[in-house]
Amino acid sequence: MMNHAPLKRLAALLAAAWVAGCATLTGPLPAPPELQTADNEDCRQWFTALDAATDSAGVRDGGAYRPAGSAWLRTDRFLASFGQEVDAHMEAFSVWVAHLQALDASAREAELQNLPLQFLPLAGVADKHEAALKTRQCADLLTGTLLASAPSRALLIQRARVPDDYADWQRALGLYPVSRLPFFKGVERWQQETARVMEQTQAAASTPPYPPVTAYASADPALPASRIAAQYSRLPKDALGIPRPDGPAQALLLRAYAPVFEVETAGPHDRFSSLYWGTAPAPQVNTGQPVVYQRLAYTRYQGQTLLQLVYS
Repeated sequence: MMNHAPLKRLAALLAAAWVAGCATLTGPLPAPPELQTADNEDCRQWFTALDAATDSAGVRDGGAYRPAGSAWLRTDRFLASFGQEVDAHMEAFSVWVAHLQALDASAREAELQNLPLQFLPLAGVADKHEAALKTRQCADLLTGTLLASAPSRALLIQRARVPDDYADWQRALGLYPVSRLPFFKGVERWQQETARVMEQTQAAASTPPYPPVTAYASADPALPASRIAAQYSRLPKDALGIPRPDGPAQALLLRAYAPVFEVETAGPHDRFSSLYWGTAPAPQVNTGQPVVYQRLAYTRYQGQTLLQLVYS
């Protein structure tokens, strides 16, 4: 049986690195003065109550940063990179804020789905459907107020930056350079041990009987390169230069570049498919029909916003 200890150490190492490099995703949420009006009071109270319930229930979605004072908006490093560029362009700023609002809406949807029913009714809202409706309406109202206020727009640009987790006092004392020495020594030991395990695994794999290899490929036929290039060249872009393919265009691109997975299959644990909730405390895998999850992502490179196709 393969020794999985190095893999566990790898998981721990990656988790530690992820925590060290991640942004602080939560913070205080004082509203800008321009949003503290009677018209917005109900919505501000709603988001305060919703955030309190979300945190109390432990169902906060930590995938994006919430700018202070803008409880209905969230950002990530990709969207934050546009902040200084949209300052003087109202159309681009409006599109940017729409992206921030959409990111929050996606997170709120997951949070509401995971919110236990014991937290409802909440601030006079009876159920999750009504809560989702009120959240959307309040987000639209507060966004409208924000767009009409130059000081609020400037404050959002200032706040919508994803901070790092480096501590200035540790950096000043030189603790980060000092901590690098034992860290890299540990990485070096892990690399040596992993290389030894990989050599053993490769030796075992080259000795009959060989583990069978299962290939997983898309059931759709291949597409001609000319059609793919034409489709990509016609993708519309918003005021930020972000490609916005519609549903059919997304499906075409994801289909065109779908990879082939070749997996050594020594047992049921090497098979993959859709996840579902059963009777077990953790999600289960339905191996009867192989499934690859796919989505779109974006990155910025040399002044251009590029589309990424992600397959999991």
